[in-house]
Amino acid sequence: MNKYLENQLSKSVVYQQLKDNCEKNNQHEVLALITKVGTFAVERLKTVIKNMPEFTLHDETHIFNMLTIIGKLIPQENMRRLSTPDLFMLIISVFLHDIGMAPDEKHILAWKNQLSDAEYDEELKEEREKFVRFRLTYTHQLADIKRLIEEQNFSKVQLLEDYIVTEYIRTTHSIRAREVIAKYWAGKIVYQDTDLTEDLATICFSHNENYTYLLQMETFRVCGQDEYLCIPFVATILR
Repeated sequence: MNKYLENQLSKSVVYQQLKDNCEKNNQHEVLALITKVGTFAVERLKTVIKNMPEFTLHDETHIFNMLTIIGKLIPQENMRRLSTPDLFMLIISVFLHDIGMAPDEKHILAWKNQLSDAEYDEELKEEREKFVRFRLTYTHQLADIKRLIEEQNFSKVQLLEDYIVTEYIRTTHSIRAREVIAKYWAGKIVYQDTDLTEDLATICFSHNENYTYLLQMETFRVCGQDEYLCIPFVATILR
């Protein structure tokens, strides 16, 4: 395991309980998957500070702070009673819930209209069109941009344009988290023989929605003999 990841996870009560369960039941593949997802998340979230310097808390520090808080939110007696799928999903949802804060570089270039015509495939054209519609809602900023262009104050123009891109990333990040999970982890978030990828994507998406969204979620997912994932519980703790 990555030494940094191993060191940080070792401080987590949630992970220690999961590790105890997995070692007792010889489920080393679950811990291996935690490592894969954690490494992916930590590496990808490093790009948040590049594109959104004011959102530095949406990085690995934020992840491990959340795991610490979860360890305090759930009483130890209750923690010991949680199912292995619950513990597993708590950890990986923390890893991936903000992954939408780190978009693909090509999407950022499309939003900023910094690609040549030849580089725009159908996906990037759609991304550009969605951003353009979003940008039009920032009427005050657009008026300031027009004025600043006339004044040839291009540095301030760029600041305002970057602000709108940042707001787009922030407000759409839970939708993008679902898309990233589908793109990179489809069919890979598996416990025993149960594919939990869609449940993970839904949980991560839910953290940015109104609390009533939780009432629409499926309650349980059967993960094996006498083993269940309680989906709204994980989503509630993540919030």
